[in-house]
Amino acid sequence: MLFAIIGCKSNKLEYLVYPDYDVVVTKFFSEYSTNDLKKAEQLKFAKKPTGWHVIIIDYSSTPKITKDELFWDKKNETFNKINFQSLVNQLENQEQLSFYLNDFQKKFYRILQFSISP
Repeated sequence: MLFAIIGCKSNKLEYLVYPDYDVVVTKFFSEYSTNDLKKAEQLKFAKKPTGWHVIIIDYSSTPKITKDELFWDKKNETFNKINFQSLVNQLENQEQLSFYLNDFQKKFYRILQFSISP
C-alpha cells in the first residue's frame, strides 16, 4: 500500500522536472523561424509525458496536427534539434515571441499539468 501512495505522488510531481514554458518558448524562437507557416496553420507548444513538443495545427478544414516534434526530451532532460527552418534574423521573431509570452499563454500552461490536443 505504501508503494502505491509513493508511486502516485511521484507521478503527480513528474511534470516539475520540465523547463518552464517561458524557457521553452524563448529557446524555440531564438533558434527557429515560423515564416514558412501557411495562413491556416498555427504553432502550439504542448507539454506531454514525453516532454515539450512543438506542434503545427492545420485549421484549413477540420483541425489536424500536421507536425509534432519533441523539442525538450524528458527522458534525457535536453533540448533536441527539430525539423523547423533555422532562424536567420534575430529580430524576425520578436512579435511571435511577445505573443507566446503574454500572460494568458503562460497562465494556460501553468494551470494544466499536460497539454490537450485540438
